[in-house]
Amino acid sequence: MVDKVDEFGHMHKMPIAYGFDEDQSYVANNPKEGLVGEPYADQLDPEELKAYIDSLGRWNGKRMYLPIQNTPAWRDDLSISFIYTLGDLTVPIDYQRNMAEYLEKKGKSVRTAEIDTGHCPNLAATKEVVGAVVKFTSE
Repeated sequence: MVDKVDEFGHMHKMPIAYGFDEDQSYVANNPKEGLVGEPYADQLDPEELKAYIDSLGRWNGKRMYLPIQNTPAWRDDLSISFIYTLGDLTVPIDYQRNMAEYLEKKGKSVRTAEIDTGHCPNLAATKEVVGAVVKFTSE
């Protein structure tokens, strides 16, 4: 993932978003703002938000530094659907569009939906995610 961050010239944002230790494990520095996103987090039940943030632990950051291989991660007989999260600070919209465009350049048809939410749409925009999944599965 870090190579994608570097491709878009955003390496300076890494220490703002993540706190890495010497063993390359990391935590999100600002999970409310960076993972859930504002104003989306402010629309959640405060206890639910706190429980979610409290559940976060250290992650193995070594994988983030492995290069993206761009090997096919799909089967030819499966359709691809992508939900763009427009307010995502963790995976910005330009990264998301770049990933979907890569698949399209490889000849895959990508159905998309856009949700005005942050990185955790399942938490902050549950109804919209369900709506997108229903739309994708009924096409």
